[in-house]
Amino acid sequence: MFNTIKFLILVLLCTSFQGMETTDLTIEFKNLRNDKGTIRLALFNSKDGYPTKGENAFRKATATIKDKTGKIIIKNIPVGNYAAAVLHDENDNNKMDFHFYGAPKEGYGASNDAKGSFGPPTYEDAAFKVEGKESKIIINMRYF
Repeated sequence: MFNTIKFLILVLLCTSFQGMETTDLTIEFKNLRNDKGTIRLALFNSKDGYPTKGENAFRKATATIKDKTGKIIIKNIPVGNYAAAVLHDENDNNKMDFHFYGAPKEGYGASNDAKGSFGPPTYEDAAFKVEGKESKIIINMRYF
């Protein structure tokens, strides 16, 4: 009986993912000011929490930096709309550091090179479509 239940659950899981088209997303990071630290990416599939609440991200990933560039490949994500937020965590303390006057000390970026005015960009400004066999975006990092 237990094996029958396991089998039925497996069949339900497999059929629920049938027809869901997935793809690989490559994200390249350009214009980093140095090779120190880590690139931290939060990929959102809704505006809920974008870009400051990483716990709401659809996926998170990190990358090392070489020659002031980096790359992350996210495999098998569903086709759809996403927005990316990126931090160049130069001191590897897992957070954005700020100057005493409120400007970021470390590099940051967003998909579509979206910019906010006196704050982070909106999900709508940073949103891009992932489709096809492979998708690729480039994020240019910014520093104050």
